[in-house]
Amino acid sequence: MTIYNTSSILKELDQVIIDLLIQTPFFGHFFAKTIKTIDPLCFGISIALFNQESVQLFVNPDYWQNHLKSGDRKKTLELRKMILKKQLIHFIFNHDMQIQDFENETIFIVAAEFTINQYLKQEEQLTAFDSSLYFPDLNSKPFKKLRHYYNTLSKKLNINNINEVIGLETRYFDFYKNWKNQPVTEQDKELNWYFRKKIILDSFLSENSNAGKTLATPLFSYLNQLKKETYRSINWKKIVRLFVNSSNRTKLTNTIHRSSKRFGTFPGIRIRKQSRLLVAVDTSGSINEDSLTHFFSEIHQLWKQKNEIRILECDTIIQREYNYEGVPPKVITGKGNTDFNEPIRFSNEVFHPDALIYFTDGFGPSPRIKSLKPILWVINNDGIKRHSKSWNDLPGRKVKMNEVQ
Repeated sequence: MTIYNTSSILKELDQVIIDLLIQTPFFGHFFAKTIKTIDPLCFGISIALFNQESVQLFVNPDYWQNHLKSGDRKKTLELRKMILKKQLIHFIFNHDMQIQDFENETIFIVAAEFTINQYLKQEEQLTAFDSSLYFPDLNSKPFKKLRHYYNTLSKKLNINNINEVIGLETRYFDFYKNWKNQPVTEQDKELNWYFRKKIILDSFLSENSNAGKTLATPLFSYLNQLKKETYRSINWKKIVRLFVNSSNRTKLTNTIHRSSKRFGTFPGIRIRKQSRLLVAVDTSGSINEDSLTHFFSEIHQLWKQKNEIRILECDTIIQREYNYEGVPPKVITGKGNTDFNEPIRFSNEVFHPDALIYFTDGFGPSPRIKSLKPILWVINNDGIKRHSKSWNDLPGRKVKMNEVQ
């Protein structure tokens, strides 16, 4: 078994990121904030969403030391920077979440490579094939989506000898193997895409004054457009629904009322969602009547979507528990201080829901107990501010009720 010096690889990785911070601040800021993991079980280099505000960077030590290496130190540094940049562009274009939607993996790889290379400067590009030589038609329609290039390639390539034609026998493409294990439901994809956009734009906006000087013009334009679309497209209520949909249990049943879309045969498949939610409502003294009204209004919408909902009214302890049946309570118990631990303990040890949603202002000591289920903190208008210490200390996902992204 090969033994790798993890600390040495992390130091080399830090040097690459420092160079990126100097030369292309957008890339540098993004990778500087990642959680870096040296893992011999991963393929190549990959990026994955860790939680709603951070990304994990996985590095295979053998790939890093023996394949991302050139004749001298400077060339090795440039090669490693190039691969990191390419991975981030794939992440920006959400390619890792799309691989399951394409029938032929190799054609997908070629189409994805061609797509991202258009958004890099000439010296940043790295391909194992010359697309203009094999597929001149691709270059005639630049900056199209991956699906366009995939369809164009599918009409031209012989599937049986595709690897021989384009010469993909190289470990530079190992990172594609990581993508097959990404979430596959539409709700997972949408929630993942929402949170990754926020992380990408945080890095872009932190160096917006310099980004135009260091990024290829098409990439700078794309990120500017992404910024405009993101900050006017989605509100907190949709985030709550996406969270619930991504956490619930799915039951597949056969139906004779429609044919299978994939095979054109009967019976088809109906997807039934079965959600068991534990909803903690903060009833401490800092929560006003307006906030409680908004809390139960959203709870009612979740109930109308056929979710099973168990309510916990809580301040320092759980004051009351009951099933929500479509009618908000007339009297709320509590009005003491705040302790977030009891609802999490109840979730872990008693109720075992699909997910826990905590409606609160966020004021209170961060919980000591770790939730065993996905948790979403819905913070009211008067609650803690985004990116404050209290916000960052809350585990899991968070959204502000007045937030329109």
